[in-house]
Amino acid sequence: MRCEVALRVRSLGFRLVNAVHPSAQISPSAILGQGIAIMANVVINAATTVGDNVIVNTGATVDHDCKIGGGAHIAPGAHLAGRITVGEQCLIGVGSAVGCGRPLRIGDGAVVGSGSVIIEDVPAYSTVAGNPANQLKPPARRRTAL
Repeated sequence: MRCEVALRVRSLGFRLVNAVHPSAQISPSAILGQGIAIMANVVINAATTVGDNVIVNTGATVDHDCKIGGGAHIAPGAHLAGRITVGEQCLIGVGSAVGCGRPLRIGDGAVVGSGSVIIEDVPAYSTVAGNPANQLKPPARRRTAL
């Protein structure tokens, strides 16, 4: 829904602004899309790309060389290690940890349950949870927009 509204607003000729809390720490080398919300105490490190209409919620950290796809939501207290790719329209749940010392990919539309530990790639449109995370639902063809 959020991405659909943003698309409609853009089609009318408007440019979406970014809302960045003053306590957020964003590397000068990070690239930010349009219409993003970065909440209090967020850290976004070097060479990270944040797509359009992304929410990086309170206290989340995104380490170096990450790519966050459009419409994704990184929930409060979630932590992404370096070189993580989060696909479009993903939800990374509250307090989740993603990373294991090598690049990982969370596929488009995937949902990572709260408190999960991700040490393997997550297929697109799947739902995973646990420590280590296991697949709860097989990949769907496509989820509706967040």
